[in-house]
Amino acid sequence: MKKTTTTKSAKGKNWNYEATVSNLETIIYEIESGRLELAEVFDKFAWAVAALQECEDFLAEKKKQMNLLIETLEDDAEF
Repeated sequence: MKKTTTTKSAKGKNWNYEATVSNLETIIYEIESGRLELAEVFDKFAWAVAALQECEDFLAEKKKQMNLLIETLEDDAEF
């Protein structure tokens, strides 16, 4: 069973990493298709940049949590 990763964003809404990545992939496809108006490209690009930052922040936080867990396991193994 696939577990989704939902957290609170800075705006207080539920935020889902997998859904955000999926939306980013869709935006990239739309931009690369060449079918969007220039103003739409800029709007979607601005959203994508903000979404990428949220993804990076999320992954950095999860990396910190993983490192802490690994450190705890290593400390427990020394006893």
